[in-house]
Amino acid sequence: MKKIAIVVALLISSVALATDGVPKIVINPLGHSGKIFNILYTPDGSKIISVSEDKTIKIWDSKTGEMLNKFESQIGEGPQGMFYASSISPDGRLLAVGGYPVSTESKNYIQIIDIEKGEQVAVAIGHSNVINTLDFDASGKYLASGSDDGTIHIWKVSYDEVYRIAAVIEMGNRVASVSFNNKNNKLAVS
Repeated sequence: MKKIAIVVALLISSVALATDGVPKIVINPLGHSGKIFNILYTPDGSKIISVSEDKTIKIWDSKTGEMLNKFESQIGEGPQGMFYASSISPDGRLLAVGGYPVSTESKNYIQIIDIEKGEQVAVAIGHSNVINTLDFDASGKYLASGSDDGTIHIWKVSYDEVYRIAAVIEMGNRVASVSFNNKNNKLAVS
């Protein structure tokens, strides 16, 4: 609980006391400047990853709260390019992120980042609306994504620069959350 409080304190603007003892609001330059939509630990517990509507992904040391890396996606105006969803592969190597579509693109996309290399290595293109949720299966061979377009896409994880769709499940309504069962690979959907 103490670790969570430390990270939360780093991610939110802090309050400092001026020399006269009166509280003074200061901006924490390390935190996000917008709402955090998703936060998760790496499988080994050493890092925390946060994604935000400020179009950034930040990787934090879970013990010290220090920001280790920052990825920015300043694509589009307003909400275009905001991050809403993230998932990390079971081996802790790949981070999938998605969110609000960009108006100049015909399809929305998921960005795949190699955390150790610190760079985007692939994309998964196919949804036609906001991507709300992502989850890797226990094997790390598949990635599920759910969208406001009423579909779930199952992606084949590969070393290609563009992931291929293994299956599309039509739900008919907005998909808010997906989660693989790590024991039997069933997918829960809301």
